[in-house]
Amino acid sequence: MSQDVVILGGARTPIGKFGGSLRPLTAVEMGAHAIREALARTSTPADRVDLCIVGHARQAGNGPNPGRLMAVTGGLPATTPAYTVQQACLSGLLAVIQARYAILEGDASVAVAAGAEHMTNIPYLSFEARWGARLGHASLVDAMFKDGFIDPLTGKHMGELCDALAKRYGIGRPEQDAFALESQQRAARARKDGCVDRVLAPIPIPRGKGEPLLFGEDEHARADTTLESLAKLPPAFGKDGTITAGNACGITDGAAALVVASAEEAKRLDARPLAKILGATVAAIAPGDYAVAPVASTRKLLGRLGMAVRQFDFVEINEAFAAQMLACMRDLDLDPGRVNVWGGAIALGHPIGMSGARILLNLVHQLEALGGRYGLAAICGNGGHGASIAIERVA
Repeated sequence: MSQDVVILGGARTPIGKFGGSLRPLTAVEMGAHAIREALARTSTPADRVDLCIVGHARQAGNGPNPGRLMAVTGGLPATTPAYTVQQACLSGLLAVIQARYAILEGDASVAVAAGAEHMTNIPYLSFEARWGARLGHASLVDAMFKDGFIDPLTGKHMGELCDALAKRYGIGRPEQDAFALESQQRAARARKDGCVDRVLAPIPIPRGKGEPLLFGEDEHARADTTLESLAKLPPAFGKDGTITAGNACGITDGAAALVVASAEEAKRLDARPLAKILGATVAAIAPGDYAVAPVASTRKLLGRLGMAVRQFDFVEINEAFAAQMLACMRDLDLDPGRVNVWGGAIALGHPIGMSGARILLNLVHQLEALGGRYGLAAICGNGGHGASIAIERVA
C-alpha cells in the first residue's frame, strides 16, 4: 500500500437554486453529465476506468443504486462496477476516500469518484398509503426533513443544533453575517475572475420542443448581498436564535466528479496529475456537536500525517452555517484568508451529496491557479461525522 494516489482532474455542473434552472433534470442526469465531463477533461478513456463510486444522500425515488445509473449513462462501460455511498453531507468526499482505498488495495488503477444531489425534486413520502390509509385522510412526510434536515439521534433540526453551538461558542449574529457576506463576495470575485471556469461544465436543460438551454452559471449566489440586507432576515430557529437564511447554506442542485488513479497508471495514460492525496480520514463525535466534527477529523488526519494546520496553503471546509465555520476555524486556528477563497456553500449552496466532491475539486484547482503546495478539505454531516482529506499539488 505504498503507491501514490493522484487526482487527474474533474468537473462539476453549475449549481441550481431550489426550484430553479435544474428542476427539469434528475440527480442521475446531473451525475452522468459530471462523470462524462470529468472523463473528457482528463482525457481518460472510459474503458480504462475500473470503478465508479458516487456519493448521493437523498436517494428516495432515484432508482436502485443511483451511482450505477450515473456511471453507465455517463459513458462508463457496463462492465465497470459502480456503487453509491451515503454518509449524509460527507457522501461526495467519502466517494473519493473509498476510491483511494480501492486503488491502494489494488482493486482499481483508475476510479471515478462523484457526488450528486437534486434537492428540488426530493419527494414527499406517505408511510400510511400502502397499508393504513383505508379510509379518511393520510399524511405526507417531507423527505427533505425526514432524510436530512432532522437528526433522528437528537430529534432536532440541524440548524437548531448549530444555533445552540453558536451560543456555546459565543458566536453572535454580526460575526455570522459578516462571514456570510465574505462568502458571497469571494464567490462573486471568483466568478468575475474566471476561477470557476476551471471546474464548471455547462449542462443542457430540456425546453419542450425547442433547443435545450445551456445552463452555465451558479444561480444561488447573491452578489448584491449587504450587511444591511442580511441584518433584516429573521432568525430561523426561534426568536433568540442567530442563524438565518442568509448565514446558512442554500438548498440547491448539482453534481461533481473527479478522476483518481494510481501514479503508475497515470503515467501509463500519459496523464498529468494535478494533485497527490496525502491522506484522508473520517471521525465521529456526539451527534449534537456535528458542526465541529471537521475539527476531530482534521486533527486525526494531521496526527496521522505528522503535519500542522499552518502548513496548508488553502483550506476548503463546507459551509453548512456561518456559525459552524467560525467554530471550526477557531478550534483549528485557521487563517481566514486561506479558507474558502473562492466562496463557499453559503453563497453557492449545498447540494448534499455533491458538496464533498465540489470542495475537493475546488481545492485542487486553487493550488494550481494560486500556486500553493498543500491543501486541506473537510466537511461535517448529520449524525456527528466529519471527513478530512489532505492533498499536495503535483508540479
